[in-house]
Amino acid sequence: MLLPLTTFAETETRVESGDELEIVSIHANQCADCPTLGMTMADVEAKYGAPLEQRDAVGEPPISRWVFEGFTVYFERQYVLHSVVNRKKKPQ
Repeated sequence: MLLPLTTFAETETRVESGDELEIVSIHANQCADCPTLGMTMADVEAKYGAPLEQRDAVGEPPISRWVFEGFTVYFERQYVLHSVVNRKKKPQ
């Protein structure tokens, strides 16, 4: 019984090391002052102003997105699902 647990622990360590950069990237894309889960479209517009761009809803349930200067907000119907920091464009 001890051998499988040891093997699992070694595998887990290697996976964590291999995914370290990805984990850092995910944390770096979180937004401290972005709209939060469950806010309504009206709440978002009242707090952050009008978006720069509104994308039409697609799919079922309908998912739409609003693009702001520093972040993008994804909605299911009129409620916030997720907010993400916009990627900075790389110089060419």
